[in-house]
Amino acid sequence: MLPVLALIYVAIELQIISPFGLHSPAYLWTAPAWLAWYLFARASAREASVTAVATS
Repeated sequence: MLPVLALIYVAIELQIISPFGLHSPAYLWTAPAWLAWYLFARASAREASVTAVATS
């Protein structure tokens, strides 16, 4: 999971030095990407806690 987050962060940083401006529509993908990451992390944490409770 962490390498995916690192790749998203690197992509965002590369857009800063790209020929697109800071007010470019190319940044529209960042909000859905972070939302998808957040929802995936929450679902993963929930599965881990359910498994920990079930085994104890």
